[in-house]
Amino acid sequence: MNDHIKPAGVGAIVVAVLFIAGCKPLSQEREFSTTREPVTTRNVEAKEPETRPTLYEELQEPKAEPGSSQPTEVDRPRIRKEISDFKATTRPTGSIGAAILKVNRDNLSSQDILTRIRSELESTAMTFNEAVYYRRAEEMIMMATRDLISETLLYQEIAARIPEDQDPAIVKAVDKEVAKLANHEAGGSTVRLEKILAEQGSTLEALRMQLRKQLVTQQYLRERMKPKVVVTRDEMWSYYQKHIDEFHEPAKVHLSLIELDVERELDDGVTWSTANEEQKKQAWMKVRSRGLAVQERLKAGEDFSVVAKEVSTAASGKLGGTVGWISQGSYRLKALEEKAFSMKANAISEPIEIDSKLYILKVSEINEGKAIDFSTAQEQVKSKLEQELYRKLVIEHLSELWRKSQIDPVDEFMDAVYSRLPDYETIRNKALSRQAK
Repeated sequence: MNDHIKPAGVGAIVVAVLFIAGCKPLSQEREFSTTREPVTTRNVEAKEPETRPTLYEELQEPKAEPGSSQPTEVDRPRIRKEISDFKATTRPTGSIGAAILKVNRDNLSSQDILTRIRSELESTAMTFNEAVYYRRAEEMIMMATRDLISETLLYQEIAARIPEDQDPAIVKAVDKEVAKLANHEAGGSTVRLEKILAEQGSTLEALRMQLRKQLVTQQYLRERMKPKVVVTRDEMWSYYQKHIDEFHEPAKVHLSLIELDVERELDDGVTWSTANEEQKKQAWMKVRSRGLAVQERLKAGEDFSVVAKEVSTAASGKLGGTVGWISQGSYRLKALEEKAFSMKANAISEPIEIDSKLYILKVSEINEGKAIDFSTAQEQVKSKLEQELYRKLVIEHLSELWRKSQIDPVDEFMDAVYSRLPDYETIRNKALSRQAK
């Protein structure tokens, strides 16, 4: 059982990229969908503005250091500067406590940010060293801050438009999500769920509010953007022509194999890693002899599947050696894949030695690769372009909300979040302690 409550999409502003057909506007009665598709705005680059960047754009993910996927040193001042260089407000700061960020009429606390990333922090502390923990933690803080502000701004825009008769439907949808979480994370116990939330510095009431905001904003975005998501045939054709390499059916072969494991010829208690050179040599001699005997049986006309069931040490042996259709670049043993694609239909290979195994292959069918024509690819192209357009519209809408909003004091708030970040040893020890229970 996982003791970290992290509903899908609750830690990010969730935007659906599939559109619900026929959904009614917020002003009409309907049942709220509880299907959440966690495609976050953090995966989409904002359109380059003509004027100065908004704070939303400033809070995009920082780029990794060239040539390094895992940072080895902590650079807090640089990362903090990326966040706080810009303030999306002309209102003087200093009137609000550092641990509170004012987002128009609502307050966000540093604890709101840290609660959201708690499970990610623990996972990072258990997986990586201290330097990586702090670097990734600061990136998490940036993303969580951006996501929470975006959710808040959207909900402010929507809240006044939700008619009273819609509230029961929203409550019902939230209840359904809470029940799912209780079943999955707390053995169906709401009391247990509340205890887990308390350990993370949250409450059931706070969780319910997060779920409410998520469901409502998700539905709102679908309704607002869906009428604008229109893709023409000319646009689809243009995309298809420019990305023709994406629409190609790869060559495939239908593969069967017989495997002979050399390690099985070693004495009891001896493994391939512990065997000496003489033991390995003797084992290989036995397997090569068996391999030649198998090949002679196949050349004499015996059925490949019958022989495979009798002698193959691979799991596929029980299936007559059948591996099935494989495409180029998909099979785990590249040497076997290359050999298979060099063979003719119904051909049987010479014995092939890889590591401590010997293989004999048979290719029963060959399916040459071919281009997928536009009529076949059209729905795939349409779906891709619709998703891209939907994301673009959401990004533009969020950027405009940020541009119009009063959000401050950013510098002081980010400093407050950083100062409250759990240190590496503390959060690692807590995670290990919980895991041991």
